[in-house]
Amino acid sequence: EGALDAVRPGRSRQLRISALPSLASKWLSPRLHRFSEDNPDLDLIVFAEDRLADLSNGEADVALRYGEGPYPGQVARRLVNERLIPVCAPSFAAA
Repeated sequence: EGALDAVRPGRSRQLRISALPSLASKWLSPRLHRFSEDNPDLDLIVFAEDRLADLSNGEADVALRYGEGPYPGQVARRLVNERLIPVCAPSFAAA
């Protein structure tokens, strides 16, 4: 039955994404609607979590994190270049 389900037309597929909560809400969330429209056969499942999902164990298909790692046993690719700018109160900067 599982093998037949895998080859039936119209079967939806899942994409499980693990992302830091801040990354999921600020960067990923605004892009999900367009991605879903472009990929209607995918069911998206987003895990907003601090811990890194075990990709080799099937907890998620991809993980979005800040930085280069290390992420042992995983392949890391730069997704975007980011420019960070510190912001503080003038009184704090003066001190």
